[in-house]
Amino acid sequence: MFDLNNFKDYPDFLTFKPRMATGINYLLINGKIIIQDGINTHSKNGYIIKNN
Repeated sequence: MFDLNNFKDYPDFLTFKPRMATGINYLLINGKIIIQDGINTHSKNGYIIKNN
């Protein structure tokens, strides 16, 4: 869930220190909480998709 009025993305392709988007309160991946109350839980619940 995110707050559309407060959502702001910070593209990091030209910066050395990436920043997380603001305005995202909760994020679930595969049923596990990744962002709770706007704080990253550092949970690793997805997997990398490789293109061979």
